[in-house]
Formats: sequence, C-alpha cells, structure tokens
Amino acid sequence: MIREILVHPQETVWQPWIVAYFFFIGIGFSAVFSALWIFLKQGRLGLKEETLALAVASVCVLVGSLALLGDLHQPGRIIHFYTDFNAGSWMAWGAFFLPWFCISVIAYFVSLVVAQIAERDLPRPLLGFSAVIRHRKGLLMSLRLSSAVSALMIVLYTLMETYATGTRPLWRSYWLLPIMLCSVLPFALALIAVLTKTFTKNTALYRFKRPILLHLIILVLAVAAWYLESADNSRDLDLILQNAYSPYVLMLAFIIALAANFYGRDKIALLALAVLAWTVRWVLVIEVQSLSKTNVLQNFYHFDWLSTEGGIGMLSLFGLCLCLALLMHRLMVFIFKGGVQHG
Repeated sequence: MIREILVHPQETVWQPWIVAYFFFIGIGFSAVFSALWIFLKQGRLGLKEETLALAVASVCVLVGSLALLGDLHQPGRIIHFYTDFNAGSWMAWGAFFLPWFCISVIAYFVSLVVAQIAERDLPRPLLGFSAVIRHRKGLLMSLRLSSAVSALMIVLYTLMETYATGTRPLWRSYWLLPIMLCSVLPFALALIAVLTKTFTKNTALYRFKRPILLHLIILVLAVAAWYLESADNSRDLDLILQNAYSPYVLMLAFIIALAANFYGRDKIALLALAVLAWTVRWVLVIEVQSLSKTNVLQNFYHFDWLSTEGGIGMLSLFGLCLCLALLMHRLMVFIFKGGVQHG
C-alpha cells in the first residue's frame, strides 16, 4: 500500500523585527560599554568621545525598543506585562529592564551634553537640570552606573529570552553570547572612532584597532566552538551553508572588515562591520528557523518587500534611525563647533 504523507511548513516565529532589535540594541549596549571604557581610560580628557558614544547609544536604544514593539504586533500588549506580571517570564522582566536602560542612557547622554554647553545657550527647561549636573558631581556617576547595570540586564534578558524560545539546538548553545557580543562590539567601536575623527580630528581609529581585531578573533573562535559543540550544531550549520547565501555574505564582510581595519580604511571597515553585525543576527534568527524542528521539511524564509513584517517595516525603521542620526549630527555640530563652555 502506498500512502501519501503531507508535511506542513513550520511557521516562522521570529520575523525581521527581532533581527532589527538584536542589531540596534546590540549597538546600544556596546556603545554604552565603550563610553564607560573611554571614561575609565581617559577621564575628563575623553569627554567628547564619551559623548559621541552616548549619542550612538541613545539613537540605537530608541530604534531598538521600537523594533521590539513592532514584533509584538499589538504594542498595547505591553500593558499586560505590568498588570499581569509573571515573575517566571523573561519577557515580563524585559518590560522593566528595557525602559530602565532607555531612560538611563538618555539621561546619561543629556547630562554629558548639558555639562558641555554654556548656560546662556541652553533651552529654559534644561537650566535647572544644568545646575544640578554642575553642582552634584555624583549624579553623573550614578547615571553611568545605572547605564552599566541596565545594559548588563538587557544582555541577560536578551540571552535568556532566546534560551527560553530555544526550539533549535543552535539557540541553546553557551557560545551564543560571545557570538552576539563580538559581532556587534567591533562595529560600535569603529562607528565611535569614525565620529570622533569627524568631529574632533582625533584619529581614534588607531586606538580602537586592537580591540576591534581582538573581538573579531574571538568571534571566529566562538563560531568554531559553536560548530564543534555537538553533532546537531554541526549538522544544522552545514544545512544553512548549503541552502542560504547569507553565511557567504558574512564571510566576505569579515574578510573585508579584517583587511580594512589592518590598513586603516575606516569607512570601509565601518561598512563591512555593519554588514557583519546584521548578517550574524540574520543567520541566527531567520536562517536558523528554516531548519526542521518537528519534521523533515526545511522551511525556507521568503522576505516580502511589500509587507510590514519585511521590506516596509525595515525601511521605516532604518528611516527613523536616519532621521534621529541627522538630528543627533546637528546637536554634535552645535556642541563641538559652537555653544561649548570653555574653562
């Protein structure tokens, strides 16, 4: 007897909104860690670089938070995380960690900006805040500490939520954290270096070359360890390599980033590192979901350019990021070219 067996494709649970969240929030907490590293290394001498790092973080945490809301489909659902709090749900804890992170980072950034602008050039609503910042030195340190702790909480929340949703072996690996961190930290460092060079004429890229190279090397080692961790991981990664183009884009971006970083081509390195950071998250989120979970059918993802889950949503998100970046650029020009308090 011959029987026909029908296999239904599995639904794609995580859409590109989550890729965007991982991308922007990753840049956000990486920029915060970079700002704190600059402060610890240089103190007040690195105030401009610290401000630029926080400018990057502020834009990215806002865009990343909106990307996560977009993934909820009905943003009003977030209210239930507060009214029906479930201590056993990492998503419920994230509803507290993410606002804490956003408020801390933006307050930290505003404090740095206010401290560098002469009082006569400040808008009236910020005059009182300026007085507090200038007379209470401990406030800025408190905001640094709050940003650092909330950034760590965001890393923990993002990792644990991925583990909780870990229906694929690749999502339950301990190597997931170093891969996520070391794929986005080099881009954040390169972006801060390029901005520092643009606004202060300081060739900061040379100081960041070693950290960028170190994180890229750790990324390669983590991916290799991820591959060799288990037979399931090896099989799944082999299937992705056979059926998707994105891993080859990732490899090309890595090689270009490595070469550009070595030869000091900062703009090329920045672009290649951006592609690397995005593609790592695309492979981890979208391509991994194409692997079979409960059947033998591979579920290929189709990116719909005319859908809010696809092209329209991503273009809108990057458009918002561009608008915020342009506004931030004007603010940085004002701070570094005029309105700065000297002495």
